[in-house]
Amino acid sequence: MKKIQRFLPLFLISSVTVSTLAILPFLENLSSLAEIPAYAKIVQILGPNNISVRIGRQVRPVNIDSRLSPSINHQLNALLMPNNNLTFGTLEFFEKNDNSKGLKIQAKTRNDQVTFYYFPCTIRVSGNAIIEWKNLGRGGGRACEKGIRVQQASASKAELTESNLYANSQGTVFAQALRQRQQGYCSVASDSGKSWYGISTSEDPCQEPLQECQKDGANNCTTLAQDFWKSRESELEAIVSCKNIPSASRKGSGAEMPDLIRNLWSEVQQQGGQTCALNVLGNNEAIVLPTLSGQRTTVEVNDLDPCLTFKTRFGTAIVKSTKKQEGVPVEVGDEYKYCIEPEEDPIKPVDPENESIEMQVFLARERGYELCDQMQESGGFEGSEQTIQLTATEGVIKINYEMFDVPDRLIVTHKDKTLYDTKIEKGNKNGYVSGRNTVSIPLKENSGQVKVKVIGNPEKETTKWNYVLSCPR
Repeated sequence: MKKIQRFLPLFLISSVTVSTLAILPFLENLSSLAEIPAYAKIVQILGPNNISVRIGRQVRPVNIDSRLSPSINHQLNALLMPNNNLTFGTLEFFEKNDNSKGLKIQAKTRNDQVTFYYFPCTIRVSGNAIIEWKNLGRGGGRACEKGIRVQQASASKAELTESNLYANSQGTVFAQALRQRQQGYCSVASDSGKSWYGISTSEDPCQEPLQECQKDGANNCTTLAQDFWKSRESELEAIVSCKNIPSASRKGSGAEMPDLIRNLWSEVQQQGGQTCALNVLGNNEAIVLPTLSGQRTTVEVNDLDPCLTFKTRFGTAIVKSTKKQEGVPVEVGDEYKYCIEPEEDPIKPVDPENESIEMQVFLARERGYELCDQMQESGGFEGSEQTIQLTATEGVIKINYEMFDVPDRLIVTHKDKTLYDTKIEKGNKNGYVSGRNTVSIPLKENSGQVKVKVIGNPEKETTKWNYVLSCPR
């Protein structure tokens, strides 16, 4: 097991840095930067709730609060995103003490492929994903802060086992295929600045470097990086990036990677490399990570064949790849396309207010909006007016309301346009209705919010009501 000195967190590493990266503030020690979370939890589901988790080869249903935990070489505890264009799923990441690690991932599949999530820091995007690192304050380490490895599904067809095909047919939300012939790798660092790496095909790749760190008597042995590559891949690149010397890299097949990595690690050690990190990337992959300024970072990723597209909503995202090992900063209002082709990838300005429906869903709660498919409101004489975030701008929405015995009035609008009013019901003159009803409302608008207003009966203070508005289908 090789070891070298390291004094900065893994995600600061780069030998050829752009000016934006060069001025980022350095954190004082590594103990606050335990990047690998203890588990991820499903915190939100919108759309069809046919979610399942595979433990080993067993597929079983899950729901809100179901967990995805670490497993040896990512072969257990699998979650999958369906190819139905209807379901949104959101994961949040936590420490062992159940404190949030400041990372959320929301995903939605837009095509006929499957989006994969691999614990802890890899996602194969087939459509849209939103990744957010919150600001946890000075000394607060955020999960996967060294970056999320984003794979492009359209450039590399997912290979599914029979169990995954079954899971996908059930409409599951996030999933992870049982992968064969994988090589897991891991980086471990201590407060002293030393770092270790490990590679394994059959057990936890972090086990050996953690043991080496502990044998060395180091304080706060921290697992900073854990990832994998597939042995059958024909074109990969191993990249070792250090704080004080140029990045070193070698290209080869997945089967050749262990020897290539060993030689690279030895090379940078002989050159006096410090704070070095290992990544193994294919040409259809990129690593997206936040800056270290402590600011909130929210980046949207789209798999738009033949390119991965990154748009930043808050903060500054850094995108690293085999083409741009030093990283490309993507500021708010920028859109960066990473393409497999060798030509230069463009960065162009976009209107940050022209939000995708996925970003609208992601930000709905903090904007005070309710979400479709949930019990939006109940009340009485005082009435209510709520803005409800939808998951699409067209389709059919249904509203189920219960007015009980005392009549009340309900109105659904989009901007200044009335989509439904109980006043239009047959035989109703003033719009106040009693009882229960389900109404289907065609939708084809230019934004993803509607307003639902309930006017309580002015003559009966004992009135009560509730309603649920569904997501578009």
